[in-house]
Amino acid sequence: MDISRKQAIFLFPVYNDWESLEILLKRIKEVATNTFDVKAVVINDCSTEPLPERFAAGFPVEIVNLKVNVGHQRAIAIGLQYVQAEKTGFHYVVVMDSDGEDH
Repeated sequence: MDISRKQAIFLFPVYNDWESLEILLKRIKEVATNTFDVKAVVINDCSTEPLPERFAAGFPVEIVNLKVNVGHQRAIAIGLQYVQAEKTGFHYVVVMDSDGEDH
């Protein structure tokens, strides 16, 4: 990590749509990593589909697994609390929908 660059944490709530998340992570790598040191925090909202073994993001991706499905908005709130409590040195948190339904 280059300490002279700003750090951005991308936060994604996800329920089962791992394929769309993978596409989004690749796009973020193409665009955002030129400007920021990027990390991703994925809030797995108790998905029933198996998680990928790894992501080809090119930057750190952390999965936070919820034990029960709490819904999109509550998963975001839990994610923001997690980032505030567990992460340091970041300048921005970018919350994004990762389901691929909005283009």
